[in-house]
Amino acid sequence: MKVVLLNALPLNAFPFSSFNLKVQNIAIDELKALITGKTIVNFVRHPATVSLLSGIIGVDLTPTPGIYTDAS
Repeated sequence: MKVVLLNALPLNAFPFSSFNLKVQNIAIDELKALITGKTIVNFVRHPATVSLLSGIIGVDLTPTPGIYTDAS
């Protein structure tokens, strides 16, 4: 399993005719537990946001200019 960090995107940004997207609010401690031992894929571009996320979750992230596609 992997955890994908994405920018806020409009639903029409996804090139699929149909898809399921699960969104859930969780506490920071729950997020840290969720990512433990998982591969983290970052697609957040804004450097300040990436820096903030890195500090909150304790993982060294770098801004990513690419667009996410699921190549699992």
